[in-house]
Amino acid sequence: MNRKSIDKRLTIFVIVAMTLTVLSGCIGGGETSSTTISAPTTPAELVILDIIVDEKIVTNEKFDIKIKTKNTGDIEGEFTIDLKIDNIAQNKIVILGPKEEKEIIFSLSIEEPGNYEINVEGIKKEITVLKPAELKVVDIETSEDHNEVDTSIDIGVLVENSGGLSYSGELELKVGNESFKKNLTLGPNESKKTIFSYISSKPGKFLVKCGDVTKEMIIYQDVTKVFHIEQELHSIKFTVKFSYRLPFEIGKKERIQVEVQNNGGAPIW
Repeated sequence: MNRKSIDKRLTIFVIVAMTLTVLSGCIGGGETSSTTISAPTTPAELVILDIIVDEKIVTNEKFDIKIKTKNTGDIEGEFTIDLKIDNIAQNKIVILGPKEEKEIIFSLSIEEPGNYEINVEGIKKEITVLKPAELKVVDIETSEDHNEVDTSIDIGVLVENSGGLSYSGELELKVGNESFKKNLTLGPNESKKTIFSYISSKPGKFLVKCGDVTKEMIIYQDVTKVFHIEQELHSIKFTVKFSYRLPFEIGKKERIQVEVQNNGGAPIW
């Protein structure tokens, strides 16, 4: 056997021996090492899911804006929520755990009516701010010459709602010491005339008041007085009839109609 053959066999023996040693260690329960590969971690990231708010708001009244938020990351994060409405700006700090959702509430009020845009981290929503219903009495209308006692008199009250919301309530009219009420409904910026009926058994001047408007109303009464005059000595017999209208007004000329009828045989001088 030559030298080369011996070296070749010796090399094969060493390789087989080393292989058997490794296999015996695995089969015999010897200690082995293993490596665990972890999935990559997503950093904390804020997402605005929705903005919840009433579409119509009343001026100078508190309202809530609810912001639905979520952390889409795998670790906890601290975020600043910035809210902007035109020239109004507010912010809040929120801490969200991994995949956590949370609702953040902003409370505020707006003084001026108009259309506004809410902007939260690029998410936008439109709202309309309206004036509240506001009832105003514009005028009171009554007849100046044809108001008679014991006759139904129409009193018209012109009102308007200058607000951006509907009005529903009572309208009160006062005539002297008497009070009358009617239910009233007005839409935004709507005007309407409401008619009250009034009857008086006495003539005179009456103050009519509704809201901040006051007017004077005169109710008249036509009066007729008849006097019979007789004087047997001179055979005088006649009738005098006076007709006039109440009430008399101080400083104003009043018309009194006088009718004289001679019922006797002698002339009246």
